[in-house]
Amino acid sequence: MILQYLKNKHKNIKMKIGQFRQLIREEIESVINNTNDPDFKFISKYSGDGKNTMELRLNHKGYEKIKYLFNSSGEPISNELKNIPAEGRLWNLSLRYDEKYDYYFIVGVSNDKDGPGYQMFGDATHYGTFKKYRGNKEAAEQILGMFIEKYLK
Repeated sequence: MILQYLKNKHKNIKMKIGQFRQLIREEIESVINNTNDPDFKFISKYSGDGKNTMELRLNHKGYEKIKYLFNSSGEPISNELKNIPAEGRLWNLSLRYDEKYDYYFIVGVSNDKDGPGYQMFGDATHYGTFKKYRGNKEAAEQILGMFIEKYLK
Protein backbone atom coordinates (compact mmCIF):
# COMPACT_ATOMS: atom_id res chain seq x y z
CA MET A 1 0.00 0.00 0.00
CA ILE A 2 2.78 2.43 0.90
CA LEU A 3 4.74 1.54 -2.23
CA GLN A 4 1.71 2.12 -4.45
CA TYR A 5 1.02 5.43 -2.71
CA LEU A 6 4.63 6.54 -3.19
CA LYS A 7 4.65 5.44 -6.83
CA ASN A 8 1.53 7.52 -7.48
CA LYS A 9 2.82 10.47 -5.49
CA HIS A 10 6.23 10.48 -7.18
CA LYS A 11 5.51 8.77 -10.53
CA ASN A 12 7.42 11.28 -12.64
CA ILE A 13 10.57 11.16 -10.51
CA LYS A 14 13.41 8.77 -11.23
CA MET A 15 15.45 7.97 -8.15
CA LYS A 16 18.07 5.62 -6.84
CA ILE A 17 17.09 2.79 -4.49
CA GLY A 18 18.67 4.56 -1.50
CA GLN A 19 16.63 7.68 -2.20
CA PHE A 20 13.50 5.59 -2.55
CA ARG A 21 14.17 3.85 0.78
CA GLN A 22 14.71 7.22 2.45
CA LEU A 23 11.41 8.43 1.02
CA ILE A 24 9.66 5.34 2.43
CA ARG A 25 11.21 5.97 5.88
CA GLU A 26 10.05 9.60 5.81
CA GLU A 27 6.50 8.63 4.79
CA ILE A 28 6.26 5.99 7.53
CA GLU A 29 7.55 8.45 10.12
CA SER A 30 5.03 11.09 9.03
CA VAL A 31 2.18 8.56 9.40
CA ILE A 32 3.37 7.50 12.86
CA ASN A 33 3.87 11.08 14.08
CA ASN A 34 0.83 12.63 12.41
CA THR A 35 -0.31 15.33 14.80
CA ASN A 36 -3.35 16.13 12.64
CA ASP A 37 -4.89 12.72 13.33
CA PRO A 38 -7.67 13.17 15.91
CA ASP A 39 -7.50 11.15 19.12
CA PHE A 40 -11.07 9.95 18.65
CA LYS A 41 -13.94 9.56 16.19
CA PHE A 42 -17.60 9.75 17.09
CA ILE A 43 -19.53 7.79 14.48
CA SER A 44 -22.93 6.28 13.85
CA LYS A 45 -22.98 2.75 12.49
CA TYR A 46 -25.51 0.05 11.76
CA SER A 47 -25.84 -2.27 14.75
CA GLY A 48 -28.23 -4.86 13.38
CA ASP A 49 -31.94 -5.46 13.87
CA GLY A 50 -32.73 -2.26 11.96
CA LYS A 51 -31.02 0.08 14.42
CA ASN A 52 -28.01 2.37 14.44
CA THR A 53 -25.66 2.80 17.36
CA MET A 54 -23.13 5.48 18.25
CA GLU A 55 -19.52 4.57 18.76
CA LEU A 56 -16.62 6.52 20.22
CA ARG A 57 -13.44 5.12 18.67
CA LEU A 58 -10.07 6.00 20.16
CA ASN A 59 -6.66 5.70 18.58
CA HIS A 60 -3.62 4.97 20.76
CA LYS A 61 -3.15 8.66 21.66
CA GLY A 62 -6.77 8.89 22.78
CA TYR A 63 -6.42 5.66 24.73
CA GLU A 64 -3.39 7.02 26.58
CA LYS A 65 -5.50 9.96 27.76
CA ILE A 66 -8.22 7.79 29.34
CA LYS A 67 -6.63 4.43 30.18
CA TYR A 68 -6.36 5.34 33.88
CA LEU A 69 -10.18 5.39 34.08
CA PHE A 70 -10.51 1.64 33.37
CA ASN A 71 -9.03 -1.58 34.76
CA SER A 72 -7.29 -4.24 32.64
CA SER A 73 -10.66 -5.82 31.81
CA GLY A 74 -11.99 -2.51 30.48
CA GLU A 75 -14.39 -1.94 33.35
CA PRO A 76 -14.54 1.53 34.90
CA ILE A 77 -12.45 2.24 38.01
CA SER A 78 -14.01 5.61 38.62
CA ASN A 79 -17.56 5.90 39.93
CA GLU A 80 -17.97 8.84 37.53
CA LEU A 81 -18.33 6.28 34.73
CA LYS A 82 -20.95 4.22 36.54
CA ASN A 83 -24.65 4.96 36.91
CA ILE A 84 -24.60 7.95 34.56
CA PRO A 85 -28.17 9.27 34.13
CA ALA A 86 -29.37 9.71 30.52
CA GLU A 87 -32.66 9.12 28.72
CA GLY A 88 -34.37 8.00 31.92
CA ARG A 89 -31.82 5.27 32.68
CA LEU A 90 -28.53 4.70 34.47
CA TRP A 91 -25.57 3.79 32.25
CA ASN A 92 -22.15 2.21 32.84
CA LEU A 93 -19.25 2.73 30.43
CA SER A 94 -16.67 0.10 29.48
CA LEU A 95 -13.54 0.23 27.34
CA ARG A 96 -12.98 -2.40 24.64
CA TYR A 97 -10.27 -3.07 22.06
CA ASP A 98 -10.75 -4.21 18.46
CA GLU A 99 -7.66 -6.24 17.54
CA LYS A 100 -8.63 -6.60 13.89
CA TYR A 101 -8.76 -2.83 13.24
CA ASP A 102 -6.46 -1.71 16.09
CA TYR A 103 -8.63 0.80 17.91
CA TYR A 104 -10.28 1.19 21.30
CA PHE A 105 -13.94 2.05 21.81
CA ILE A 106 -16.35 2.93 24.58
CA VAL A 107 -19.46 0.83 25.20
CA GLY A 108 -22.44 1.94 27.29
CA VAL A 109 -24.71 -0.58 28.98
CA SER A 110 -27.85 -0.01 31.03
CA ASN A 111 -29.53 -2.80 32.94
CA ASP A 112 -31.58 -0.29 34.87
CA LYS A 113 -34.30 -2.04 36.87
CA ASP A 114 -36.44 1.12 36.79
CA GLY A 115 -36.06 1.52 33.01
CA PRO A 116 -37.81 -0.56 30.35
CA GLY A 117 -35.19 -3.34 30.32
CA TYR A 118 -31.70 -3.85 28.95
CA GLN A 119 -30.26 -1.20 26.59
CA MET A 120 -26.81 -0.42 25.19
CA PHE A 121 -24.77 1.55 22.70
CA GLY A 122 -21.37 0.96 21.18
CA ASP A 123 -19.68 -1.69 19.11
CA ALA A 124 -22.21 -3.85 17.31
CA THR A 125 -20.02 -6.90 16.67
CA HIS A 126 -18.79 -7.15 20.26
CA TYR A 127 -22.31 -7.69 21.58
CA GLY A 128 -23.61 -9.83 18.73
CA THR A 129 -26.42 -11.50 20.65
CA PHE A 130 -27.96 -8.23 21.84
CA LYS A 131 -28.79 -6.64 18.47
CA LYS A 132 -32.25 -5.48 19.46
CA TYR A 133 -30.89 -3.59 22.49
CA ARG A 134 -28.14 -1.58 20.77
CA GLY A 135 -29.91 1.42 19.29
CA ASN A 136 -29.99 4.05 22.03
CA LYS A 137 -28.39 6.89 20.04
CA GLU A 138 -29.78 9.67 22.22
CA ALA A 139 -28.13 8.32 25.38
CA ALA A 140 -24.92 7.67 23.45
CA GLU A 141 -24.76 11.22 22.13
CA GLN A 142 -25.38 12.69 25.57
CA ILE A 143 -22.99 10.43 27.53
CA LEU A 144 -20.20 10.24 24.97
CA GLY A 145 -20.42 14.00 24.40
CA MET A 146 -19.86 14.50 28.12
CA PHE A 147 -17.02 11.95 28.07
CA ILE A 148 -15.27 13.76 25.21
CA GLU A 149 -15.59 17.16 26.89
CA LYS A 150 -14.35 15.91 30.23
CA TYR A 151 -11.58 13.45 29.30
CA LEU A 152 -10.48 13.88 25.68
CA LYS A 153 -10.25 17.64 25.11
